[in-house]
Amino acid sequence: MKTNDANQLADNVANYSGPKLPIELLSCNDIKSAEVIEAFTTCLDYAEQGYLAAQRKIAWAYTREGDSQDWQKAFDWLKKVAAQDTDVELLSQIVLFLLGESDEDKIKAETDIRHLADVRFPPAEAYLATLYYLELNKLPRDANPAWLLRKAYDQDRSMISPFEMAVVYANGFGTRPNVARAKQVLVEYANEDFPFAANNVAWFLATLDRNPITDSEFVVSLAQSTVSDPEFSDRYSFIDTLAASYAAEGDFEKAAVTQQQAIELLSSIEANEDGQIDDIGKFEERLELYKNGKRPILESIEVDLETFFKNLKQDIERILLSNLNVYIDPDSVISTSEPSAPAATD
Repeated sequence: MKTNDANQLADNVANYSGPKLPIELLSCNDIKSAEVIEAFTTCLDYAEQGYLAAQRKIAWAYTREGDSQDWQKAFDWLKKVAAQDTDVELLSQIVLFLLGESDEDKIKAETDIRHLADVRFPPAEAYLATLYYLELNKLPRDANPAWLLRKAYDQDRSMISPFEMAVVYANGFGTRPNVARAKQVLVEYANEDFPFAANNVAWFLATLDRNPITDSEFVVSLAQSTVSDPEFSDRYSFIDTLAASYAAEGDFEKAAVTQQQAIELLSSIEANEDGQIDDIGKFEERLELYKNGKRPILESIEVDLETFFKNLKQDIERILLSNLNVYIDPDSVISTSEPSAPAATD
């Protein structure tokens, strides 16, 4: 679902078919921070030679918490990569906006973030919207934050999810509350990747406190649709959702019976198969709720604007940082006895 430059780079590295890279670049995979160990020193050397993968990894390493964290060095490396990666360009401006020591720094950073939003770069649109909602901007607003979020969401779901957009619409953040639009967003998402997205939507609605978006019949119908196909009729996670939807409708007897089916299916899986056996405790907890006429409440539409957008802002920052940490595929390297690819230029 992600289509930004960083993910494209990750795909390129994972499916590398171009000129081979020096085998020493694999040392970058062993870095956990900017602590000066042999792997870091080797990776830093190749970053200084201009290898993009190494530069990204070194920038990421300097952002890690600990004694070796150095945001100035991280920023310096981000600026080296920014011309080749729009995600990194945005991240470099976010770092400057957050850590810049003067208003001049912050205004320059916000100006560049706005420029990226103006050319319809979704992560920049979403991030600028959070600055506007939280009133952190140094420059006068030049767009409605709700409009920015919608544009970002329509192009790319990597920074804001359908559930977050539904919360925005239902609360009327930056505009009037629009429950019908919130439902439309969820229905569209449910149909995009059926039955998996449909299961996600059904679970969200079934565990939503005082669901104002749909009636309980819709939730049950959606959950039932995911198990109507014989291919998915015995998928325990879907049946778990169906049980929660019955509980949301108030039919706790059917919820308990259905949850028992989910537990039996989950119990039939060997303990070492994807670790799914660890979920049995949670499934059994929900069964006890249904037996006692209660339902699991895990989500809420009624959220505080400041808290919601602080969390969204931090999520965007975290995603952009994590995108720096690209794994170098061993299939993309050669030994030093063979000629290597030329280093990328800044």
